[in-house]
Amino acid sequence: MNTKAEIQVALEKMGAAFEEKSGVHVEVMPVTDGDSPYTKMVSLYNSGNPPTLAILDTTDVIALAEEKAADLTEEPWTAEAEEYLTRINGKVYSFPLCIEGRGLIYNKKVIEGALGEEFDPKSVTTLDEFVGLLDRLVDAGIEKPVSLAKEDWSLGAHHLQYIYETYDGTSEGAAKIIEELKNGDLKVESYDRVYELLDMFDVLKKYNVAKGDPLGADYDEMAIDLADGKTAFWFNGNWAWPNLEEAGAETEDEYGFLPYFMNNDPDDFVNCRIQASPSKQVMNDHWSTLGSAMQKYLAGRSDREELIESIQDYWDEQE
Repeated sequence: MNTKAEIQVALEKMGAAFEEKSGVHVEVMPVTDGDSPYTKMVSLYNSGNPPTLAILDTTDVIALAEEKAADLTEEPWTAEAEEYLTRINGKVYSFPLCIEGRGLIYNKKVIEGALGEEFDPKSVTTLDEFVGLLDRLVDAGIEKPVSLAKEDWSLGAHHLQYIYETYDGTSEGAAKIIEELKNGDLKVESYDRVYELLDMFDVLKKYNVAKGDPLGADYDEMAIDLADGKTAFWFNGNWAWPNLEEAGAETEDEYGFLPYFMNNDPDDFVNCRIQASPSKQVMNDHWSTLGSAMQKYLAGRSDREELIESIQDYWDEQE
């Protein structure tokens, strides 16, 4: 079962190659856009037709593994992936698919062409400096230099996830803040990282190429806009390369990542590096629930107070 649509074609090709060599039939079953992988997996188990292998979010693995998955603890490869393993009561039931990173993808050629000077990504270290760069690009003729996806999985998992991941930059820290939100020791409205994330998100909204109709943004068109130079930035991850390549990007072109700037402290780790983790790391049903709340905020149909209340309601329900 595949929950990463961008690698569906590649998996099908590999499945066909494996089948040709082994004689074992391989079916790569996609989880359609917008569906919950956890719900799909439970449905397949209930129907008596579960997949042999499944690409799942880490918390889905935690929810299902002890009852459904094979114990891989004694497999020799675990010694080579120790820091990336998910252990459940001391046992390993899954292996990390890959390490993926996300942030602001930039097209260096577009930025340099607009500004008429060399672009050094290390020169941008704070939110204010990023806004200054965006303003210079606007003045240079790129009216809306940012592409901002409208999909709930992007908003609820890739953006909103930062409030957990940036607690102290560690998996243990993310687990700690999640537990505090879940048990009520911390309220969303008292957590500074929430407001810092929204400061950055508001900047992306302001310079969004689809600002006039943010919920009408087309994902494939955003790849074209970045490759063609209509925009200079696209918040996304390394998994977007197939979309960019299909849009005309070449492997020798200079694309890179800027961090998701959340404040004006150049020494804060959130402003110094992009977030990366073993796939897939996102909370069970978090994106499908809060992604819709983020969509309302993106479209201007709710304010910060209502969004923060929605996040708090989600965690209250997890107690």
